[in-house]
Amino acid sequence: MPINQVYGCAIILGLFALGTACNNGSNTDMSYKAAINDHYKAFPVCIWSQPKKFASSEKFVGKWRA
Repeated sequence: MPINQVYGCAIILGLFALGTACNNGSNTDMSYKAAINDHYKAFPVCIWSQPKKFASSEKFVGKWRA
């Protein structure tokens, strides 16, 4: 492979990497939450087969204090 082809491929790959690696989107908590919520809207995951009710933590705070 001639050296000019190697340099040409390296330049093209470098420009491709620079073009795809730059992200101009905002990296805030809201964008992360939106991305996670969008993922689980597309792929819902259920831990239990039936709905569960959990006791609120305020209800049991007095029982655990000495």
